[in-house]
Amino acid sequence: MRNRWLNFIQRCMKYSSLGALTQIFALQKLLYRAKVVTRKDFNDARHIAIATLHPVDALVSWSFRDRVNLSRIRRIHAVNIARGLPLLAIVSPQEVVYESERRVGKPDAKAAT
Repeated sequence: MRNRWLNFIQRCMKYSSLGALTQIFALQKLLYRAKVVTRKDFNDARHIAIATLHPVDALVSWSFRDRVNLSRIRRIHAVNIARGLPLLAIVSPQEVVYESERRVGKPDAKAAT
């Protein structure tokens, strides 16, 4: 287990400053202490913390029981609001619509001219 943590920290150091890692781990622990996640799902808290503290549009997950769950999302939002952090959109892959998909079946204005 110790080696897995060291490997994780080394990978993170390539992409993040030590201050950012400290914030990620602090928020991860806070989510656990607030009973947003269980001990078994502690790694989920790290994913949520990373997505909260970095500018992402949404956290996309297939985990309907653990992440894409209205009750869980409300508890995450409560922790984020209490800490002055941004709200995090947590959605399923079916909810993600890309700009190119919106135009399917609609003629492109440039092509019509």
